[in-house]
Amino acid sequence: MGEIMKIKDLIRIFILLQIFFVLITGTAFALDIEASLEAPPVYFIYSVDDLRAIEYNSDILAGFLLMNDIEITDETWNPIGSTNRPFKGIFYGNNHTITFTKDTELSQPIGYENSGSGLFGNIYSGEIYDLTIVLNGNLSSDSANVGSLVGIMNGNSSQANYTSSSIVNCTVLSNGYRISGAGNTGGLVGSVINGSVENSFSDCSVLSEGNNSGGLIGYVFNGTFNNSSAAGSISSKGNNAGGFIGLMRMGSISDSFATGSVEAIGYAGAFAGYISDETTISNSFANGAVKPKGVFGNFIGGWAEDYKPTVADCFYQETEVDLEPVPPVSDVEVYYKNYTLFYALFICLAVIIFLFAIAAVFYLKKRN
Repeated sequence: MGEIMKIKDLIRIFILLQIFFVLITGTAFALDIEASLEAPPVYFIYSVDDLRAIEYNSDILAGFLLMNDIEITDETWNPIGSTNRPFKGIFYGNNHTITFTKDTELSQPIGYENSGSGLFGNIYSGEIYDLTIVLNGNLSSDSANVGSLVGIMNGNSSQANYTSSSIVNCTVLSNGYRISGAGNTGGLVGSVINGSVENSFSDCSVLSEGNNSGGLIGYVFNGTFNNSSAAGSISSKGNNAGGFIGLMRMGSISDSFATGSVEAIGYAGAFAGYISDETTISNSFANGAVKPKGVFGNFIGGWAEDYKPTVADCFYQETEVDLEPVPPVSDVEVYYKNYTLFYALFICLAVIIFLFAIAAVFYLKKRN
């Protein structure tokens, strides 16, 4: 009788162990399914068609993995992501190359005219890694916010849920070609609003019809840049042109350099065109020629009166940058105003002399 009881006890224990095992494995399986459902999907990019198709998934949290080099042979490219539906995912370049094989117009479809222009139009809290863009033709846009890689990098600026966009290990190789836009134009990115760029480079020349043009970035509001550089020349028909950044409002730059020449109507700097909010630049240099030579010097073209940048261990053509002494902004403005006034007075005087000469001729003829 005792042995029968022992056997029954063993059976009960075995059944309880089986139930426990089923519960554990079932729970683990359920958790695994839940985790797989929550994990962002990953899309593999093999072709230009795959690249275009990102647009239809641009506003979801997903990964996009470039599997091989791609050539864009179209004469018109519709950028990935817009203000209406920005790119929010992660693009892994996987150390591959995307080549524009000919002159290409960066075209914004109807209804998306205020979007950025580039391979990507707008990214919002998105990320791009390990990608090289090669230009075998010029890139052009009739709009502002234009960059070879991204037109506009944007992030969530709310204090409760701050997120930024980022670009890491990305390169633009131009082969002598350029990118052109109506303003906020950069070799890599047109505009950065709450974003960061790290270990990135552009040798793309920049031609701008408007303000804020830079060898790497055109316009910045709250940006962080580290270990990056630009080698392309800048030619602008507006103000605020810099070999590295055109206009910067708040942020920091470190361990970076620019070597391209810079030409603009006003506020041109070999490194930065204009600073209008608190900005720190450290361990950086520039050696490009600047036209016009700025009253502020050639490293930074100018800055707002209340926001003189902090510059540490920076050099322009092997000379350490010293922002002192420098005239107040008001004096510079007066200088340019007086310069304009001089031309106006000169023209008025020339007109008066001309009229006086005509009157004298008539007087002499009448007298004779």
